[in-house]
Amino acid sequence: MNIPPDITDLIKRLNQELEETEREVSEGINLVRLPLSRFPENTLLVQFFAYLNNIIFLVGNYRQRIRATLDLLLEVEVEQEKAREAIEELATMLGVVLETKIQVENIVNRLRNLS
Repeated sequence: MNIPPDITDLIKRLNQELEETEREVSEGINLVRLPLSRFPENTLLVQFFAYLNNIIFLVGNYRQRIRATLDLLLEVEVEQEKAREAIEELATMLGVVLETKIQVENIVNRLRNLS
């Protein structure tokens, strides 16, 4: 099956958002390390650190899911129902990534204000 341009655009957007989120998470992890080393009992800093590390896991997981979805869509005789479900999954993933990106940006902004 050839992948239609709108699906290709969705995948490109999803990958772009994942890259931007990953960059922001990396900055956040770097920003939280120093204050966390000074105040290891600070529950908010511990929560930020744990959350940001979970997002790194989410980004890697979503990249694997995108590859698996692409493989499914590239199958010669993929069923229409499976293709539709795969496209819906990509759209749902984009929504989750956008929400996550906003949360990460909020955390990073709070950490920048600590510096």
